Amino acid sequence: MDKLKKECSYSSDRERERAETIELREGTAIMEAKIRRKEESIKIFDEQLVGLGLELVEMSSEDETPDATSQSGRNNIKTDAESRQRDVLYMGFLRWSKITHKI
Repeated sequence: MDKLKKECSYSSDRERERAETIELREGTAIMEAKIRRKEESIKIFDEQLVGLGLELVEMSSEDETPDATSQSGRNNIKTDAESRQRDVLYMGFLRWSKITHKI
């Protein structure tokens, strides 16, 4: 009788250990998938930042060649460029906040 209890106990311990091992593997797989998704989101965000940086560079190069000859015309071009830069930065912030909210 005592030997039978030990065998039952031994088999239930092994089954419990197997179940725990399976749970750990599943948990690890889930965490790895989450990490991959976050890495992909970060990669997308980095690409968007590079795109925004290129847009700002293009805008600043456009600003170096003003079309207007009068001082007021130059000021208007400058304020338009500043407004566009603010718009681009704001759009970048919105993209960034959307991405970080997903993470």
